[in-house]
Amino acid sequence: MISLLKRIHKALTSNGRLYFVHANQSLKKQQFPTANWSEIKKNVFVLQSQEYDESNDGSRCSWLKIDLETQKHYRCDYFVKCLSPNELKDCLVEAGFMDFHFHKKRQIGDFQPEDDGFSVVAKKGQQRKEKR
Repeated sequence: MISLLKRIHKALTSNGRLYFVHANQSLKKQQFPTANWSEIKKNVFVLQSQEYDESNDGSRCSWLKIDLETQKHYRCDYFVKCLSPNELKDCLVEAGFMDFHFHKKRQIGDFQPEDDGFSVVAKKGQQRKEKR
């Protein structure tokens, strides 16, 4: 995670921003397992599957592309780790982001990042000094 964030930080322009959405973990757990076949063009199929791994608190994912005309196939297996807001803050700081904000999703009530999910905006620029 940190190496990816460092590469994004390096690639951003001086005023560049990173934006992403962190989903509600409990809702994500209810969606698994999933499998989705689709034909992306004639005789070329893609299978995407995900399964929640409770012991590692994340999802194991596979992506498989099959081309029936060329008889070639490609496969990619990866793991998506669910981080707590504090773990994510630590990763952002280690990657070089000093100015970042967590935003709650549109709903009434207090901000509960572990329960609600959230979005994050991180800027490449230096951290703003607080006014006194």
